[in-house]
Parts: sequence; C-alpha cells; structure tokens
Amino acid sequence: MVKQSKISNKLFKKNLSAFRKHDLHIAALMENHQPVVALNFGEENRSLGFNKIKNFIKAPSLFETFGIPDVRTFDRYGVPFIRNLQNYVATEKIKCPPLLNDGLSFYFVIFGLGPGLDFGTLLRKFKPTILIIIEPELDNLYHSMQTDDWHDFVEWQADPDNMYFLIQHQSADLIIADIQLLIRQFCPAAFGNNPYLIYRDFDLAKEVIDLARHKDLALMHSGLGFLYDETLMMKNTYLNLTSDHSKVFSRSSEAYLSTPAIVVGAGPSLDVDIDFIRQHTHHAIIISTGTALRSLLVNGITPDFHVELENIHVYSSILKLSTEFDLSQICLLVPNTIDPHIVSFFKNTVFFYRSGVSTFVLLGKQYNHTLCAAGPLVVNVSFSLAIDIGAQDIYLIGTDFGSRGDGSDHAKDNVLYTDTAITGYVRQYDEEVPANFEGRFFASKDFIFGLKAMNVSIKTYANQCNIYNCSDGALIEGATPILSSDVVLGGSAHSKSQDLENINQGFMTLSADEFSKYWDVPLLRESINGFCDYATKIFGNPHSYSDTLYLTAFTALSRRSPRYRRLHQQTFHNGADDCVATMFRGTLDMMMISSRYYLSITGSSSEKSNLREVIAFEMEALIERMRIDALAMLDDPTDIPPAKAGGEWDNADFVHEADYTWGNVARNAECPCGSGKRFKHCHGK
Repeated sequence: MVKQSKISNKLFKKNLSAFRKHDLHIAALMENHQPVVALNFGEENRSLGFNKIKNFIKAPSLFETFGIPDVRTFDRYGVPFIRNLQNYVATEKIKCPPLLNDGLSFYFVIFGLGPGLDFGTLLRKFKPTILIIIEPELDNLYHSMQTDDWHDFVEWQADPDNMYFLIQHQSADLIIADIQLLIRQFCPAAFGNNPYLIYRDFDLAKEVIDLARHKDLALMHSGLGFLYDETLMMKNTYLNLTSDHSKVFSRSSEAYLSTPAIVVGAGPSLDVDIDFIRQHTHHAIIISTGTALRSLLVNGITPDFHVELENIHVYSSILKLSTEFDLSQICLLVPNTIDPHIVSFFKNTVFFYRSGVSTFVLLGKQYNHTLCAAGPLVVNVSFSLAIDIGAQDIYLIGTDFGSRGDGSDHAKDNVLYTDTAITGYVRQYDEEVPANFEGRFFASKDFIFGLKAMNVSIKTYANQCNIYNCSDGALIEGATPILSSDVVLGGSAHSKSQDLENINQGFMTLSADEFSKYWDVPLLRESINGFCDYATKIFGNPHSYSDTLYLTAFTALSRRSPRYRRLHQQTFHNGADDCVATMFRGTLDMMMISSRYYLSITGSSSEKSNLREVIAFEMEALIERMRIDALAMLDDPTDIPPAKAGGEWDNADFVHEADYTWGNVARNAECPCGSGKRFKHCHGK
C-alpha cells in the first residue's frame, strides 16, 4: 500500500510539472487541491479502463449528424449555391446519403476521467483539433493524474493547431451551452458525426447527449449570421455612433443597487400584474421589453429603461407611441446595431456593444460595454440589463415565454393588437414546458431557445442576485416562483433617484472623432479584398476539397483556428481584418456545412472529381457576389431599409432573409427565396 502511494504521488508530481511547463490551466486547478475522496485504485481498474478504450475504438459513439441541406435556411448568397448543387446532383443521378456519415473527428468529447484513460491511443486514432473534457469533479482529475501518465496529452496540446477545453459544470444545460459556444468559436461546419467517449459520469453524459440529439442539434448550426445582417449592422452602427453625444453602456462589476428592478415582458400574464407595477413605479427601476412598452404607457406607467434588439422594422410601433405618449423621460437601451430610425424618438439613448458580430470586433472587443447575455430574445437583453446595472433583487413580470394554449401570447394592450401593427412571423406553440405556477404551458422553438438562455444566464451571471418570477408562464430555472400579490418590495423614491444617477454616471461618451478611428474605410476595403482573394484561392480550387483540409483552411481564414487563438488571446489585433472575417464567415459557414454533406457521397472517383469542380465554381461566384456587396456597404453606409410606418409589406420592405417581409405570396407562386420551388413546397409549408 505504501509502495502504491509513493508511485501515485510521483506520477502526480510528474504530470503537474508537465502541466506547469506548458502553462496549462489544469496546473492551477491541481496546485492546492485537496481531494475529498481518497484514491482507491487497483490493476483491475486499469484493465477495465483499457478494455473500455479498446471497445470504443472498434465502435465509437458519434454525435447526431445532419442530412440534406434545407434551402430555407440559406441566405441570398447560399440559395443559388445550394440550388445549383441540388440540380447538378439530380441531373447526374448522383446518390446522396440520407445522413452525413464521414466520421470527422475535428471535435472529440470525453465525459469523465479515471484510471486507465489512455489519451495516447485516443489522440493518435482520432487526431482531433478540439478536445473537450467534461469533468465536474476535480477529485477525478486529481486521481487520474496519480494513476496515468498524461505525457501524450501534453504533447498533443503542445501542437499550436490543437486545443483542449475542460468543462466543469454539473448542469447539462450549461455543458450544452459551452459546447455550442466552442463549436461556433472554431468551426460550425465540422460539428456532427463527431466521436464522444463516456468514460464515467454516465447519467450526466446521457442527459447531455439526449439534449444534443433531441433539442439542441439544430441550434448548433442556427443563427450563425449572414452577410446581409452583418453589413446592415455595420451601416446601422455607422449611423448610430457618428454623433458627438453617443452614450455607451458600461457594466457594473457588482450587484450594489438598493432599488429592486422589475423586468417587464410582453406576455399575457402582464395584464394581471399591471397594477403591481403601477404601485411600485416610484421605488423600483422599471425595465420595459420590446412590444411591452405600449402596455405600460396605456396604463399610465413610464418605464425608466426601454430595451429593443431588432436590426429592422422596429420603427412603426415606436412612431405610433411617440404621437400618443411622452417618451422623453425614458432611457432607450439598444445595441449599437439597432435600426437608427427609432433613436430620434428618445432624448436619452444608450448603446451597448453587441458581442459576437463584426461591429464588436471593429470597436475593439470591449466586453465592459456589452451585456452579459444579449439575446437571443429581447427579454433576454432586458434581464441582462437588470444584472449589469447592478440590481440585487430582480422581479420578472410578463416574461411568459409562450402561451397557455388559449390563443393569447401577448398582453391585451400590446402594440401587436393595434390597427397599424406590422405583424412578423407567427409562432407555433407546440411544445409543452413546465409552468411557473400550475396548469399546462406551451412554447415555440424560439421561445424555448430564449428560455434556455435565461436559465443559463441565471446560473452563470446572477450569482449575486435574487431572481423572482411573478409571471404566469414558463418555469425559469434559478428564479423563485412568487405571485406579485405576495411580494413586498423594498426601496424608496430617494434611493431610486440616487441609483439611477449612479447608473447614468457610469455610461461612457463616444465622440465622432473616436468612432472615425475605428471606421477606417481604406483599411476595411483592403481587408475585404484580401479576405475574398484568399477565400477564392482556397474555395475556388477543386483540389481543396480532396480531403477535409478545406475546413481547416476556412477555420484559419475566418480567424478561429487554435493557432490564431493562441497567438492573440493576450493582445488585441487587427480590428479591420477580424471585423471582415466575422462579417463573411456566417454565410460561408453554411456553405461549408452543405459542401461537407455533398462531398461525403459514395460515388465513383470521376463523380467525386466532377462534384468538386462544381463546388469550386459555385463558391468562386458566390465569394465575388459577397465582395461586391461588402464593398458597396463602405461606399454608402447610410443605405439602409426605409422606415416603415405601417401597412402591408411591399417590395420596398423586402428582405430575403426575413420571410415575414415578403407580403402575401400566392401558394402556387415561385418562392421569393429563389429556391425554384413553389411557395407551398418551400417557405409556405
């Protein structure tokens, strides 16, 4: 027993020394860790581990994969690309697989650590670029360092083209959120059909895999961004930040406000709680969300903050309100990418930097001017605002995230129920979720996405806050369900006034001269041309598709490779080049996903060669169209969609990527997306 202890301690010190040498953050975790459970290890444990690895290599478990690309998910550049590919495959009678099955191991996920986990064999077999280790228990990591030599792991991660991540969450939702983030940070097209090993923690691993399989797989590839959206956000930012009095949001580092915050959503349960909000207007900070603003104003409540998120067509609802109510006392809190038409209606506008988009990179990646979780829905932004202004007590009202199934999904005084309202897409509330109080409650897919994001935000960012959910809607994890009639609010008019003054004093002022340093047209033009030239060199060459190196090349081009991240994680780099890469990569991500699918055909060598030629030809044409439009954005950054006051959608409002702007399309007409299909067989399904 003494001999075994000496061996384990010696091996632990050897591994720890190697981690220190390579500056791995695992070393910091293990330096002073005192295991709660003593090591209980025998050769039988090692033998079981080796057998598990051996069996896994023979028949690896793979993440859910994807099938034939759906033309409805592509933008104005992608639709012709995918349509021409589909036509070519049909004409040549090439047999395509129902599901992608190429066994790509760009990502490799390991659940749990323990004796006998042979990293060397696994890494040599699968050759991953990104290794994700999920281990909530530090004791297991500690004991693994006592029983196994981590030399092969250390050597693998020393390669600048590889990178590992250790996820320590015990919540499946948080683990999935981290995996989604990593997929987007590196190569979305490489996700799907990747190996995962459940070494231990079977129950947690099964929960994560089930979430990925049944609910979250589509989200891994959704919302990647399109060039149109990115160029529009660039133009909106130009118009919003070229004045000399642009105020920019700054985060509070702690929850310090003595005044409670009430986040007001637009859900139908808001009607029940309107009186509660009115009673506490003078000693609570009221944050209005999107279309909830009219419900508040009609009932005599002027919120302290109003939050909007959308890039287009917000104007009509604000215009109508501006003719009926005084908006001058409301602070408008919006992303720098917001539709500029609405800003003029408010005397006090504060912009937060929207992270993850091209303008955020252009403006220097200043995280202190972002919100902790600004999306996917506007209610997520309002909640993040409450956290980031430093609220200690946050009450959620009207944040329903769906419907009771009675046809009502907004409060009765909502702007969407007025005669001049412009209606967007119609949600389908077809998935039951747990209710906050009692009875049955239903959500749409986008509301479920927002609800899950809210759950993650509470677990990740609201540790210093008390969250109370008064909404008669979906259960929000981490928020205490409570009826508004049972709430006793603290605070006073005096403390609210002081807190609001402190919040406003924390905002930054950005001058036009300061903004012009970021908006360097010659440098941006050079970056666009350089990016497109190199993209054409890669994707316009049929030989690039002979193996999966085209994905590796794209990861480098889009400035998301491990090598690039290692080189630049300590210092900021060329903002223009990074901005342009971010601008283009969402559309190109979708092209890479579809290309990967078609390149997996099991046809003859000549069929594969001809298909590579077609993909290269289509990609070259697509990149050139994108170049022209990106440069046009610089030529006239004031060219944005017109302000729409109301009425039916018409040709002037048409946005290819937003089908709710297409107006009334006849079912037998050709779909406006350009797929070549009839509307009833495409977006009209």
